[in-house]
Amino acid sequence: MDIKAIFFDVDGTLVDPKTHTIPPSTITTIKKLQSLGYLCCIATGRIYQDTKTTVAFNAVDWDGYICCNGQEVLDKNHNYIYQEAFTCEKAKEVIEVANRLGHPMCAMTNEDWFMTLDADDNCRETMSVLKMKIPSVVEYTNQQVLAFILFADRGYDYKPYMDIEGLRVNPSYFPYADLGIYGTSKAKAIEIFLNHHGLEGYIAFGDSMNDYDMLKCANVSIAMGQGDPRVQEIASFVTKAVDNDGILYAFENCECFKK
Repeated sequence: MDIKAIFFDVDGTLVDPKTHTIPPSTITTIKKLQSLGYLCCIATGRIYQDTKTTVAFNAVDWDGYICCNGQEVLDKNHNYIYQEAFTCEKAKEVIEVANRLGHPMCAMTNEDWFMTLDADDNCRETMSVLKMKIPSVVEYTNQQVLAFILFADRGYDYKPYMDIEGLRVNPSYFPYADLGIYGTSKAKAIEIFLNHHGLEGYIAFGDSMNDYDMLKCANVSIAMGQGDPRVQEIASFVTKAVDNDGILYAFENCECFKK
């Protein structure tokens, strides 16, 4: 199989979360891959509107976008191929559980985002890492929510949320979890993207548990050196950390790029 599509997570894979920058070697490597005929695409937990605010968005001329952990799929020209949002009833149910447990959340919509409760230390740490401004607390009045960022202590099991029917929970190694629609995933969104372009097979780069399914379903999966050990365990290749030229190291040393 001639694999010509590569998908890159953003935070912790393309972008160094400590400096909020992309290593120059990463940009050079991706442009080199594109010159070799690879479609290079973003695959992030961030919604599309938020992805546009990251340093990754304009770093290269991307060939496609998987956003919101698979709930949004866009082509090279930023046209939607697929999008799925929460029903108002399900969004309200998630907010009620979080409010009862005292967990603040950031609700992500197409136009903007808002907090469901006042920010706590977990929220402030996470939003700093993601380089996102903490929004104001707003009452939920049936806004169309694509996803939530739930803030909770490291090691929290998220069971009350995993018990909510139809909810997908993707914990991070930072003190938060992405909450999305059950049945959607980066892997399924990549399948939609590949089918749309008449392609088969892909290579994926990731570092966190929201990359797990994307990596597990990839023909070649590459985990970042500083990433979650559970992700590294299933990867075809573990490269160096994002701030140690990890993308370049994989390009130079992973067998899939030597064919």
